[in-house]
Amino acid sequence: MKKRLFVILATVAALSLAMPMSGFAKSNPADVTSSSTQSKSFKVDKAKTIQGFGDVTAQELIHSEDSFVKSGGENDYYESYSTSMGDTIRYYLLDEGKKGLTIKIYYADDDYNTTSLYASGSTSSSNNWTVLTEIPAPSTDTKFVVRIVSKDGSGGYDYGFQSAIRAF
Repeated sequence: MKKRLFVILATVAALSLAMPMSGFAKSNPADVTSSSTQSKSFKVDKAKTIQGFGDVTAQELIHSEDSFVKSGGENDYYESYSTSMGDTIRYYLLDEGKKGLTIKIYYADDDYNTTSLYASGSTSSSNNWTVLTEIPAPSTDTKFVVRIVSKDGSGGYDYGFQSAIRAF
């Protein structure tokens, strides 16, 4: 009996070590990125629903980047949102270089000309160089310009960042 119990406990311990438990603690599904510094990300489009563990909301990926700020001090990305994606937007910015970055999300017209500011957030040492904010989603299908800006107007390999926007 003791030998059987030991085998069961050893099997459970081995399986739990083999499973990446950090994924269960995150509120966002993880993107798998390459070691390259230039936007070669494998992007996860939707989170998977976990059956049997209560209500888990699938999240639609609107934007995902793992890059660095260009030498001009800002990067623009063109994205779109549909009301079928969800009624809440979560946006995220990690300032890997700890330089001070801002994420600005602008409403845009059909040609992606910015019309007005929808949301923004800035990194600093006081927020551990990270922005993570949830806001109500637009009530209509919308196009966005996502702009990542360095506070000092510079860029380069020292200005690495990760950014994501999800709807749920």
